[in-house]
Amino acid sequence: MSIKSYFTLFTAVFLGCITYAQQPYKKENLQKESAKLRQEIVELNKALSISKNHSQSSLIYITNLNKKLAAREALINNTKKESKVLDDEIYLNQLAINKLRRELKDLREDYAEVLIRSYKNRSVQNKVLFILSSNDISQAFRRIKYLQKYSEYQNEKVAEIEAKQEAILKTIELREKAKKDKINILAQQQAQIKEINKDKKEKEAAVELYNKQQGDLLTKIKEKQTQRNALDKQVQAIIAEEMRIAKAKEAEERRKAELAELARRKTIEEERARKAREAELAAKKLAEEKAAAARKAAAEALAAKQAAEKEANEKARIEAEKIRVAREKAAEKAAAEKVAADKLAAEKAVKAKEAEKIADNKRASLGITKTPITNTETLSKNFEANKGRLPWPAIGTVVATFGTSPHPTMQNIKVDHKGVEIATSPGSLAKSVFEGTVSKVFAVPGGGKAVLVNHGNYFTLYANLSTAIVSAGDKVKIGQPLGKIYTDDANNTLLDFQIWQGQVPVNPANWVSGM
Repeated sequence: MSIKSYFTLFTAVFLGCITYAQQPYKKENLQKESAKLRQEIVELNKALSISKNHSQSSLIYITNLNKKLAAREALINNTKKESKVLDDEIYLNQLAINKLRRELKDLREDYAEVLIRSYKNRSVQNKVLFILSSNDISQAFRRIKYLQKYSEYQNEKVAEIEAKQEAILKTIELREKAKKDKINILAQQQAQIKEINKDKKEKEAAVELYNKQQGDLLTKIKEKQTQRNALDKQVQAIIAEEMRIAKAKEAEERRKAELAELARRKTIEEERARKAREAELAAKKLAEEKAAAARKAAAEALAAKQAAEKEANEKARIEAEKIRVAREKAAEKAAAEKVAADKLAAEKAVKAKEAEKIADNKRASLGITKTPITNTETLSKNFEANKGRLPWPAIGTVVATFGTSPHPTMQNIKVDHKGVEIATSPGSLAKSVFEGTVSKVFAVPGGGKAVLVNHGNYFTLYANLSTAIVSAGDKVKIGQPLGKIYTDDANNTLLDFQIWQGQVPVNPANWVSGM
């Protein structure tokens, strides 16, 4: 294998490796992500402008600054990736240009040889003699074809050279465009670095002002956590009592349903026994009447027999035989009538059972069941069916997430939440996320009020309210206002929102749409 062949193989393998390494970062995907991040920064700037008018030291302002910083850092990281992709693109284009130029050189050398040969045999007379010197017609025809193919070959070489030249120009354009894109990306990157430094200073100032306004912030954080723990215990106790009452109510409903079922069964059994007794008495009366008739017939037969004894023996025997036959027929008739009475009693018992079945079906059509489904079970299933689709209890920004999370302004400090904290604008109202019944309106440890709404086996809590506009026992609908959210001296308006499944808190982000 020649050196040129080795070089071509090495270039192909190297290009393949570069292409494979480039795959994790696709330029189009990076550009889409960057555009999305820029739009997010624009939206955050709008939100910051709105919250800045209220207070630069509010938690919602600081939270939006944190989000903006995170978006800028992601954008800078994206621009670095784009720059790397463009470097690879420029390098690959340069390799392609070098390869095309080498191929163009080879084509030109080959074409030069073709031109030299054509120049040496340029005379038309030489071509004619070449054809005429053929041994036969077949050879002459083949030589004509050869000259045609040779001419086509020359034209193909010219076309190949032109195509290579055009490919080189296009690749150069791509390389130059990639260079310009890289310059733009680097400029954007520098601009974002300047902006992020500016944002960091703005955040430091906002955090410093917030901490200054809050005084001894660490002590307040500990006090707030203590108040949250007390609220959690209070909520658990209220929910436990609600569940106890609900279970007792359900048990009472089931007990009443069972008693009603027992009474229904007893009534049916008594009716069945009454009808059976009536049928038995009727059959017994009929049998007695038949027996009396049989006894009367026997007495008459005996009297006839005694009278007949006075007559001749032959006549007496004949008459006695007649009487015996009549008595047997009467006994058979009485037995048949008794069987008919028994059959009638059985038919009446069957009809009684059928009447009971019809009554059961009628009760079922009216909705009477042995173990009716309670309202609590139905409402809980409806609440569960809306998981991930519940509306926000207040329009704003989540500044504290479910579980253990870092404090938004204090480094190395973590706080624990049984729900989420939503920062919203002053004067905002807390709204019910689902229909239900207000379990309790109560004072929150540390100040403010809270509303607990029962949705069956699920409960929602709306805490840190300055005023409540509902009372215990009220039926509420989706989106119905429950109270006004408290705004502190630093202009922070925070709603503490929680969802409980029984006595276990669950993450509201899994239930509220887009949280």
